[in-house]
Amino acid sequence: MWDYWYPKVAPSTELRRWLHAHRTQYPAFCQRYLAELDDAEPGAGLIELAAFASRRPLLLLTAARQWQESHLPVIRQAILALMPDQTTIPADLTDTTLT
Repeated sequence: MWDYWYPKVAPSTELRRWLHAHRTQYPAFCQRYLAELDDAEPGAGLIELAAFASRRPLLLLTAARQWQESHLPVIRQAILALMPDQTTIPADLTDTTLT
């Protein structure tokens, strides 16, 4: 059972399509996605996710085949940026669970 679903934190349809058409430009995708996350609605969702992650482990799920070059590392980075007091979170992106 999943506790929450935050579709507004996901990349826009346009940005996902852009990534699929420009797979070799993943760093540009990250920059564009971070800009989307700065908008009010996705930003509010990130704040809620960071608050949740500060209380217990947070598992981020995706249907992306190559999660390492998907939106998950970007969301993880954005959540961690909102949690500067966390010192026990591993930096290894192969572990997408925030603990």
